[in-house]
Amino acid sequence: MAEGLTPMMQQYQRLRKSIPPDTFLLFRLGDFYELFFEDAKEASSLLNVALTRRNGVPMCGVPYHAAPAYIAKLIKAGRRVAVCDQTSEAQPGKIVSRDITQVITAGTVSELNLLEANKANYLGAVYASDGLFGFAYADLTTGEFRLMQAADHQSLLDALVRVGPAELLVSEEQREQFAALENATSYDSYAFLPDQSSFVLCEHFKTKSLDGFGCADMPAAIGAAGSIVHYLKHQLRRKVNQLKIIRDCERAAGRLSQASGNARDLVSLRVSLEQLPKLRAEIRKLKERVEYGTGAKEAGDPTAATNGAHRKMIDRIHEGIHEMPEVAAKLAGALADEPPLALKEGGIFRDGHNADLDELRSAAREGKNWIGELQEREIAATGIKSLKVRFNSVFGYFIEITKSNLAEVPQHYTRKQTTVGGERFITPELKDIEGKILGAEERSRNLEYQLFQQLRDETLREIQFIQETASAIANLDAITSLAETARLFHYCRPQLDESLRLSIRDGRHPVLDQRLIEEKFVPNDTELDGEKERLAIITGPNMAGKSTYIRQVALIVLMAQMGSFVPATSAQIGLVDRIFTRVGANDDLSRGQSTFMIEMNETANIVNNATARSLVILDEIGRGTSTFDGLSIAWSVAEFLHDTIKARTLFATHYHELTKLAEQRKGICNLNVAVREWNDQIIFLRKIVSGGADKSYGIQVARLAGLPKELLDREILAHMEQPDTSASQTGKPRKKTKSGMPTAEKPQLDLL
Repeated sequence: MAEGLTPMMQQYQRLRKSIPPDTFLLFRLGDFYELFFEDAKEASSLLNVALTRRNGVPMCGVPYHAAPAYIAKLIKAGRRVAVCDQTSEAQPGKIVSRDITQVITAGTVSELNLLEANKANYLGAVYASDGLFGFAYADLTTGEFRLMQAADHQSLLDALVRVGPAELLVSEEQREQFAALENATSYDSYAFLPDQSSFVLCEHFKTKSLDGFGCADMPAAIGAAGSIVHYLKHQLRRKVNQLKIIRDCERAAGRLSQASGNARDLVSLRVSLEQLPKLRAEIRKLKERVEYGTGAKEAGDPTAATNGAHRKMIDRIHEGIHEMPEVAAKLAGALADEPPLALKEGGIFRDGHNADLDELRSAAREGKNWIGELQEREIAATGIKSLKVRFNSVFGYFIEITKSNLAEVPQHYTRKQTTVGGERFITPELKDIEGKILGAEERSRNLEYQLFQQLRDETLREIQFIQETASAIANLDAITSLAETARLFHYCRPQLDESLRLSIRDGRHPVLDQRLIEEKFVPNDTELDGEKERLAIITGPNMAGKSTYIRQVALIVLMAQMGSFVPATSAQIGLVDRIFTRVGANDDLSRGQSTFMIEMNETANIVNNATARSLVILDEIGRGTSTFDGLSIAWSVAEFLHDTIKARTLFATHYHELTKLAEQRKGICNLNVAVREWNDQIIFLRKIVSGGADKSYGIQVARLAGLPKELLDREILAHMEQPDTSASQTGKPRKKTKSGMPTAEKPQLDLL
């Protein structure tokens, strides 16, 4: 321990050394969480709070009740936060016991106000073993815990993209191998060893073998999964026990099982459970309508097959919802309607729930009533009308007398404290009743906390049924949301098959179709058969709708394959294995990657991984370099997608030269976004039509953007579009590549 430090600061130093250096320690002092030394210096700027000093020690603090918002800022800054709470009550002459109750990281956030409502928050782990790649991920707020094993690195990357873990554990020994993975955090290597992980998982699930989970022969996946459990228990000190009227009961149960929940989480569960009988009754009615409806009954009729699938889905949801009336009744009878956030301040339970608690509350209330009566008696006895009996947490109860009335103070009053405006006194009678009141209140709060822990543990005995119910409700919510959207916006049921056809009639963008205000969304058709026409070159001016069109096709395909109706009059979609996109413009300068480099990385991923069963949408390949280089890349990519990969592709571009590909390749067609010119202006019709655009309309778009007239009237464009004189001067025509694309002539440069 450092010499010269107070016992409290020695306590702080001991706890600080028990966590990693890159973790902030929030140290509870009364109504504040304080940070000291280097933590304080760094956190003060991240949190925008004042940096102060006490006895030469840098410090900053945040209010206890507002801590979640400040913790969120630190987590978003990429840091971990260790929360140190008081574990004993303050006693005169003794230092309060404190301990780290939890360590919060990006992947282990559980507080609702730190989470995104529409997105899971996963803690993931990856591990490589004998050429195989294991991936596991868990959501602490819901109890979801999954694992998989991939045969190659690309399959692992695909899984990571789908799940998007907020934090990803990697073995120290494999840190360099996985250094490029986003949100990667290295952790003790031994925690990933399959034998160690198998032991940890068996202990966690209270089983002798993992055979029942279907993963006994997946050593890499077991290594990843075991490391998550080890990390949560030993590094983050979390409990991992088995993990809108209807609220987010899954996350509430998750917080309660980690011992970070409060009485409001139990109320949230109670409110949700009370709605289940009505919800289950509605599902029963739906089952009857589907089962005894007048739909097709023929075995070979596709409608009959669909009805059968619907019945199975409804049955699964119905069976997954457990009503649990006993739990709901117990919570309703025990908990106050609006209990406080804090667990040790009382007010959690209803009167009548527990006889001992009622007796202590009665004693405290009667004592406070006696205090009020005492004030009236003392005013009458002393004649001091301004006499007050007051209370504060430092001095307890006291009688307050102003300076002007000190001469009237009785002899049996004992001076307690002198203030600016007067003095404070106590009497033996007041001291005696104070002990009874405060003692009753303290015992009452302690008893309430014990009763809460007991009620929480009793409720968590049903955690499996709560999680199954929450999962079923989540599925029902997703399905009904899709159904309601389809009904409101006149979606159609797509036809999915094993062909390579992509036929959409009157397709609409599912978001813009609902949000456009100033103009009505214009629907468009799409027709790719995978053979005669499998790659469409789409040209047209900026702002005309090329990007919207290719995105809407990708979204329609995605919605169809997830089981949704789609925004179209009709749709026939041959199943796709992946949807590859190269859209938008961004950079990552911190890693030395320009916009063009990002674009090329994404394009490389497509040409290296797409198959004939894929859907590819490309938006402006080759923009970030010279015109000829960009055109060369775009031309070659289009040829490769058509000739080699043979994927269904929508290729939006400003390079009109690419339209010539349709003359050379039978599977390539030209589309363009129709526009009309009127008085030097252009009108966007938003309609996709056959053929290539005749020009880019860049000057007109610049005019719409407000560029000055003197800029637009320059004749630079006309000069640049003059016929190439190099051929006439040499008498030789310009060369062309084998594909028919013209080559560039290198001019002789004058060095002077």
